[in-house]
Amino acid sequence: MKRKSKYSCGKIVLLGPEGSFSDAAAHSRNIKNFAREQGLRSASSLHYVSSFTQLFAAVKKGAYGLVPLRNRILGRVPGTEPYFEQQKKWEVLKRFTMPIEFAIVASTALPLSRIEVLHASEIARLQCLRFIKTYLPHAKLLINKGATSFSFTKVVQEGGSVARVKGDARRKGPVTGRNFTPGGESQNKNSAALGSFHGAKHYKLKILARHVQDVPDDSTEFVIIKYKLNSKIRAFSIAEAMVERGDH
Repeated sequence: MKRKSKYSCGKIVLLGPEGSFSDAAAHSRNIKNFAREQGLRSASSLHYVSSFTQLFAAVKKGAYGLVPLRNRILGRVPGTEPYFEQQKKWEVLKRFTMPIEFAIVASTALPLSRIEVLHASEIARLQCLRFIKTYLPHAKLLINKGATSFSFTKVVQEGGSVARVKGDARRKGPVTGRNFTPGGESQNKNSAALGSFHGAKHYKLKILARHVQDVPDDSTEFVIIKYKLNSKIRAFSIAEAMVERGDH
């Protein structure tokens, strides 16, 4: 008997961990409406993965995929191009644009001048270069290789914030172990992170500076896709989804 895929029951797969911009998109009205149309419970249907490789593999097994295609500043999102260029059987079920707004956050309220370490993803850094150079030239910049929300977990580990963690929503103190990526700097309550307002709220962090992105109307285009089994079904192809628009 063929084993049933864990993704065949209407899961929406997205790049995690929780608190990422993809997670913010997953909690937007666009996804809630989509989930309602598909008869899904939007919150319980979300499944987080750590790479685009895992995301597209899950879509091939029957899941819906929430994919960030292109950012207004940086262009195509790194990691998605090979799939869009090589695969021809995806259905784009929904497409929407989400504003991208960055904030500087920490476990406690402190002036920017006291920040000693700033955690950021490379993508986040590239979208906030001017602010970092102007207001945080003194801070040691530590770049993580994952999603923007990994920066929040570092601050939680170092600063002892109250973290909202799956299965333990009100745990206090530094969070380590299976919930977060271990390692990083030693305890440092003067560390901060660069990320989304959604992530700051999720991890219960203090916002020190708002709207720090270089372009005020920064945005990212997202699509919801599924694997196209019936070639006769008319849907946007990946090539169509990646056509450059005049406002980018």
